[in-house]
Amino acid sequence: MKRVCVLKAVLFDGVDPNTLPIEALHAACVHMVTRFVIHPSPGVAESVSALLEALAVHADAYQAPNGQDLYGSAAATWAQLSAVLQQEAAAGEVRH
Repeated sequence: MKRVCVLKAVLFDGVDPNTLPIEALHAACVHMVTRFVIHPSPGVAESVSALLEALAVHADAYQAPNGQDLYGSAAATWAQLSAVLQQEAAAGEVRH
């Protein structure tokens, strides 16, 4: 099987998430969340959001019994966090 950089495929190549194994999307998301814990930045938060959006549309993704879009909600939260971090960076604030 050809090795694919999941993050690159989702963020830059516009690959249909359904062509990627859901396990690879989950692993990439966990990797980026871990990276965010070590180095919080708007770019990493944006990457997490993009991976969660890809999971939200994946055919094999968990579907909540009540119809709630768990991945979509999480993606929106990470996108909001990215925006806040971008504003802080523009204002010269440093987050530790």
